[in-house]
Amino acid sequence: MEELCNPANIVTPPWCPDESSMYDARTNSCFVAHDAAPQLSYYNDHDSYNRLIYGVIYPVLVAIVTATNSIVVAVLFANRNKTSTNFLLMMMTLSALVASLIPLPFTLWYFTLEHKLDWNQPLWLCYVHRFSMVVLPPTANIITTLMAVLLAAQRFIVVKYPLQSLQWCTKNTLYRAVLVCCAFPCMWTVFHAIEEKRTIHHSCELWSDEGTAQFRWRSTCVVGYTDVVHWIGIDNWINSLQLFRVGVFMVAPCLILLVLNVLLIHGIRSAKSLLQRQRHQRRQPSATSSRTTSTMLTVIISLFLLANVPTAITIVLLCIAFTLNLHDKWTIFPFLIQSLPICNLIVIATYPFNLAVYMLMSHQFRRTLLDLLRCRAQFGSAVTRDTSAMTIRGSRSTPRHGSTSSQLNNACHRFSCSKETQSLLRSSWMQRSRSESHTLSPLYCPITRRSHVGSIS
Repeated sequence: MEELCNPANIVTPPWCPDESSMYDARTNSCFVAHDAAPQLSYYNDHDSYNRLIYGVIYPVLVAIVTATNSIVVAVLFANRNKTSTNFLLMMMTLSALVASLIPLPFTLWYFTLEHKLDWNQPLWLCYVHRFSMVVLPPTANIITTLMAVLLAAQRFIVVKYPLQSLQWCTKNTLYRAVLVCCAFPCMWTVFHAIEEKRTIHHSCELWSDEGTAQFRWRSTCVVGYTDVVHWIGIDNWINSLQLFRVGVFMVAPCLILLVLNVLLIHGIRSAKSLLQRQRHQRRQPSATSSRTTSTMLTVIISLFLLANVPTAITIVLLCIAFTLNLHDKWTIFPFLIQSLPICNLIVIATYPFNLAVYMLMSHQFRRTLLDLLRCRAQFGSAVTRDTSAMTIRGSRSTPRHGSTSSQLNNACHRFSCSKETQSLLRSSWMQRSRSESHTLSPLYCPITRRSHVGSIS
């Protein structure tokens, strides 16, 4: 039960005169916050809008993305021929899946389960919101964007410089490139994580329930900057960090993706026209397969680029507004704030379309997926069949063991076998009977039986 309070007895002390400070009469402390508003007040101010976005639409999209991306990862991982393209596609799919799942704990707790109506907010909720909604989602999205850039660059090298790609696009080189693409955003995340701190502020508010009204202490999350940010300067820190994010992790990757995508389309058209001019010659299947793969990857990169451009433009405009202190003058500023969640949902909604692109444009992907499903079905039926067979054999093994053992003793006694010979024959018979009673029937699995499984290369 919450403790009662009297607002008439709360007086701000003279040592807490700053306008950005918040005095906590319950703990008799003064906290320098961003402003006088609690951390999660924005969600309550736009209750129905955020409830629909984060509490209904977002969990459904995450469920769909989890199912489709898991299928893509399973198919790419099942290929025996681990090409560099398969590896990059799998890393891009995994990073997109992680980016979609990170905000889910907070949105489920706060919006879907409606804990936003709780009178008191615990401290752990403040930090869950900080990392699951503010810090980690941009990092995962940046890694996904860099993986898309790396995939487009790798495919451009394969199309434009096929011979040099054998030396430039080795697995070790791609592993190092992926490591750099993951480490670089994580370094930025460290600086972003130490920017702010969270605390609980207690305020005396009117609480009413079943006709009774009382003043009780209410705890809410508030946000403040750390000592490092105050030492460097709040404006200098925020502007430098956000401009670096916008310039290096958003604008530059989008421009690189746009240029590489145009070059890939031009390369695919050139290869197609070359094949049409050489109709009298024998068409090489490898060239046709490579061109089909390049077309499919170009479609995937184009979808990713189209989905991320609105988000990039919105974030760039918001950063300009905060940097130049235009958020109070721009009439479109509230619209930008409310449109950012919709832009993020658009990015998440495009991830399931990658599975559709794979299914429509890659025969090897469809064949591998069917092999996986067939293997699972045959494995289940084989286990059921062999379990019943083992049960039947087990019920008949005792009399067979007894009869065969007595026959073995009689034969040894008849032919005067030595003790060493008797021991050798008995151990050999035991091993044979054990293997017959416990050996499963051979399981046909296309993935394990085939010497080569088609891959997206």
